[in-house]
Amino acid sequence: MTSSKILFYFCLCFIAGIFAGSLIYIAQLFLLGVFILGLFLISLFWKNKKIVLTGFCILFLALGIWRIEKAQFNTLKTKDEMARGLVKLADQLEEIKLPDLERPKSDQKKNLSA
Repeated sequence: MTSSKILFYFCLCFIAGIFAGSLIYIAQLFLLGVFILGLFLISLFWKNKKIVLTGFCILFLALGIWRIEKAQFNTLKTKDEMARGLVKLADQLEEIKLPDLERPKSDQKKNLSA
């Protein structure tokens, strides 16, 4: 198998991992098991290149899942910080007391013009 096909398979598995991770939530413990499975296939069957390639594909799949989960977590964290900042800003605006400005009545206008 040529190196370009191997790179293609790795990229395809990484993108498939991103796709799978964005569709469903995958627990960290399961993701750790997938990593261990990939390492297991690579280390025990080093002589058989097709099984080693499958192990690396599993690793790249797990890396794609991990990457999308990390990105989604950072996005949620950023949105949470923004929401807290808006709540804090609203509280600060409520604390600011503006003076009550009344419009002058018609009697007051006459006194001012005289």
